[in-house]
Amino acid sequence: MKILPSWLAPLKVAVCSLVFYLPARADDVKAPPVIQSLALTLEPPPLEEMEPTDKNTHEITGIPRGLIGWWTGDADALDSLGQNNGRVHGHVTYVSGTVGQAFHLDGEKSYIKVSTTDLDPGTGAGFTLDTWIKADDLSKLQPVAGWSGVDTPGVSLWIEPATEGGKAKFGTDLRDMKGGSHRLLSRQAVIVAGKWQHILLEYRRDTGVVGLFCNGQVQAQKNVGELDPRTNLDFFIGKHIYINGGNTTFKGDIDEVSLTARALNPTEIRGVFRAGSAGKQLVSDKDTTLTEEQRRVSIEKRLASFVAKHKGQAMSFAIYVDGSDSVHIQGGKLWFVHGGWDLPGGNGLHPTRINGKEWLPTWNDKTSDKYTLTTPLPQDSESVLSLDILNNGEIPAQSDAPFNVRVTQQPTAANNYEAVLYLDDFNVPGAHWFVFSLSWAEKSDF
Repeated sequence: MKILPSWLAPLKVAVCSLVFYLPARADDVKAPPVIQSLALTLEPPPLEEMEPTDKNTHEITGIPRGLIGWWTGDADALDSLGQNNGRVHGHVTYVSGTVGQAFHLDGEKSYIKVSTTDLDPGTGAGFTLDTWIKADDLSKLQPVAGWSGVDTPGVSLWIEPATEGGKAKFGTDLRDMKGGSHRLLSRQAVIVAGKWQHILLEYRRDTGVVGLFCNGQVQAQKNVGELDPRTNLDFFIGKHIYINGGNTTFKGDIDEVSLTARALNPTEIRGVFRAGSAGKQLVSDKDTTLTEEQRRVSIEKRLASFVAKHKGQAMSFAIYVDGSDSVHIQGGKLWFVHGGWDLPGGNGLHPTRINGKEWLPTWNDKTSDKYTLTTPLPQDSESVLSLDILNNGEIPAQSDAPFNVRVTQQPTAANNYEAVLYLDDFNVPGAHWFVFSLSWAEKSDF
């Protein structure tokens, strides 16, 4: 029975008895743990992959092909793809997340519900559900996300109560359309309270394998065969009606909830984790199915929390740089002044993206033409510019290294209200994406 890559072959456990502490349902609250005997092939990963790593390089990763739902928690429960907006229930607030803001659920009655039948990836070749979580409390069973009806259980993802070591396992029940239950728990207790971690559930129809991942590394896999996962019900974040009768909700923070209508490959899974605060970006040309409208809508939503924090206006940038360049902004005009090596964009290979819109500048020696902004800098009062740097020329935005993106001139009356940003990747070999948001507000607001 093939479950994992061939390097697992040397180690096999033919039959093992596993105790699954099942999430209590409305009709079996007093049911004891169920013991199941499963035929498994266990293939331990290399030693360096036995435990999830905290390494976070903030590398850019593109939106995965087949993304069908994306709830970023940036001040609302809207779907960043604009298709399936969620509705907030109870006391949901917004806090600093892994990427921008995140949902904060109080563990009482707060959750997000997406009432739709559009999110039904179970009918295809597979699906992936992934999110960043930071649990406040691991003392009890907690739902993370999943599909459920009032009388019908669907696929669920949850966290088990912590063990004596203070860490918790996480699990899934891959319910199918025939009512079958296919449960899987992580091999190790890897969930830690008060710490951001990326968890992922996926099912691949062609191999019949369901898998659980934490921080980019596989934690459990099981061959359940070819089936139709029940994903045609309402989608919940922080709650599941068939976990403790819907009376238990997640306590803590949830960020970047994503649904993809296929199983991601191992490289993609690691990429989402390694992106860290850079998140899934709209700067990649890998997914040609995205429309410019989808790019624009998503970027606008991701900017919302940044704008609110700085009480002003904001714009987003994605610029491919090899060498050094400066960005000049005066009123409603923006332009480049080239410093060295290749022109921004790799000599026209990669368009600069401003608020999701592509721009291929033309050049007159070292100066580009001017791009017209829809949100101009004020020309009659002084402003303070702030940067929210997601990717800093491959240098992690949270590292101690000097920022390679910085404001070198604030707009004042003395310089005719012209702002200047400096981008420099001389410290890192090769060309790199610089991804950041720029916000400005009246000086009196600070």
